[in-house]
Amino acid sequence: MAKYTSDTKLIEGAATAYKNWDNVPGMYKGLEDLSKAGRDMTKTAIADQKAEKKKLESEAKAAEKKLEDEAKAEKKKQQKQNNDWYKAAGTTYENAGSFMKDVELKDVIGKLNDLQPRWTEAMENGTAEEKMAVNAEYNNIKQAIDDHKGFREDVANGEFGVSDAIMNSGVVGGNDGRDQAFLTSFLKEDYKIDVKDGKTYYTVAGEREHDTYDEYFESMQEQRMDNYIIDEDKWNKAPETSYTMSQIKELAIMKDLVPFNAYDDLLKKKADPDGFKKDTIVSTVGNIVPKDYKKLRAFVADKGFSGGRESMADLLRKDSKNIKNEIETVLNLEEKYGKTVDLDVFDDGSGGGTKGDGVLSDDEFEKFVQAVVDPYHKMWQTDEGAVDKEKWMEYTRNIAIERLTNGIQNNSYSEGGGGDDDIDNIGN
Repeated sequence: MAKYTSDTKLIEGAATAYKNWDNVPGMYKGLEDLSKAGRDMTKTAIADQKAEKKKLESEAKAAEKKLEDEAKAEKKKQQKQNNDWYKAAGTTYENAGSFMKDVELKDVIGKLNDLQPRWTEAMENGTAEEKMAVNAEYNNIKQAIDDHKGFREDVANGEFGVSDAIMNSGVVGGNDGRDQAFLTSFLKEDYKIDVKDGKTYYTVAGEREHDTYDEYFESMQEQRMDNYIIDEDKWNKAPETSYTMSQIKELAIMKDLVPFNAYDDLLKKKADPDGFKKDTIVSTVGNIVPKDYKKLRAFVADKGFSGGRESMADLLRKDSKNIKNEIETVLNLEEKYGKTVDLDVFDDGSGGGTKGDGVLSDDEFEKFVQAVVDPYHKMWQTDEGAVDKEKWMEYTRNIAIERLTNGIQNNSYSEGGGGDDDIDNIGN
């Protein structure tokens, strides 16, 4: 049998190699370099993470400040538009719609000067038909002036005049009060009159987007428009809006007390002895809530409830606890309810809330209220930037009918109810 013997020198050599790396020149140095490089990489990564975190926090703060500044600017704009409106409306109404500047007078004189030679010729040498024609033209000019004065007086009427629906909502992305601003300038007679294709247009200059050239320049830089061409005249030119008289009457949404009075009458009725029949009340209230776009806007904007003290927004806020619960239920059970309306837009983390947590803060709830009463809210904007009027009307009518039905139930069918024309307990 073969015998195996150990090679002592081999074993000793192996032991020396295991214990002592001196026989491998540069080994320690290589390990030290590798360890140092690893530590440096770790330090760099940590520094990069801290820098990135600081950058993100800085950007978040800047974005938050920008939103706050925009909100403050919109509130300031709202206050100015309201002050301008009430001043112009008050003066106009006090003067029964009469014109206080010469812009309209000059236009009328121009029309009469144009008519005069034709009227004189017709009166002296014309046929009966020609005389009737020029007299009709004169009467049309006079009637247009009377109608214009009457319209000015109606719009400026504080009780029955223009609806709050045209007013600036004070919310960024909502109704910016452009129609309110136009009508304000219209009442102040700050317009010019032009005739195009036989139609008379009233042109009003709006407000400049930037008060100073420096603001304009800064805005262009924020938009990273590095190659824009500065037009010294264009930046300072206010935008102009032109409407015919029929178009002006169309944009002037007027107060309508009829549906409010109908609802008050319904509140005053005694409770049905057979109990609360929701389907019947829903149908009745549904016939009161306007189906017309402009009338619905006025109905949800004006203070016509509780003796003219409250608007639809006020009623929703009073019932905030119940409505919040309903919205939060949908947010947390979307698979069951489906997404007929994107309620996630309200759960955006504003007002100290947490985005997407299924719970609405007070600020988040206020966004819901604004969406109900304002068709210009971003919720109703299409991809093209237009207003989805049909979607807003459907959603808002359903909300209004539900809340007003609850008001009937709480007012006339709850303990202590008895036909009071107030609905202070709508949310109880």
